[in-house]
Amino acid sequence: MDTQAAARYSDAENYPEIAQQAILAMYEQVGAYQADSRGILQKGVIIRHLVLPGLLKNTYAVIDWVRKTFAPKQVLFSLMRQYVPCGQAARYPEINRPLSAREYKKAEQYLFDSGIEDGFVQEKASADKNFIPLFDGTGII
Repeated sequence: MDTQAAARYSDAENYPEIAQQAILAMYEQVGAYQADSRGILQKGVIIRHLVLPGLLKNTYAVIDWVRKTFAPKQVLFSLMRQYVPCGQAARYPEINRPLSAREYKKAEQYLFDSGIEDGFVQEKASADKNFIPLFDGTGII
């Protein structure tokens, strides 16, 4: 996975390695996911991956890692579409834009082609600024 993007956007070059270690540790603790008769998850790991504009190769690498690391029915994978540029994204023109429908469609197709069937994709409506909290403590009891 691309350590350069992790260093550039998060100042955490080792983010991919640390994330992989954390995911493996979580899986070791809880094992394969289990849902009740209503389909509500009772235990397990959901790997959530946010697709970033212009960084589809990173998304493909994450999908490949999950496919190679876990067997079907071990973990759930969520391909997140909700990227909204905010904060310091303006410092990086290449990610200072919403994810295009074409980019997400390519990521979604790669996921389907990979054979990963346990998981989720998102609708375009999930990428809306209304879903971003104020981060000022408003509404917290």
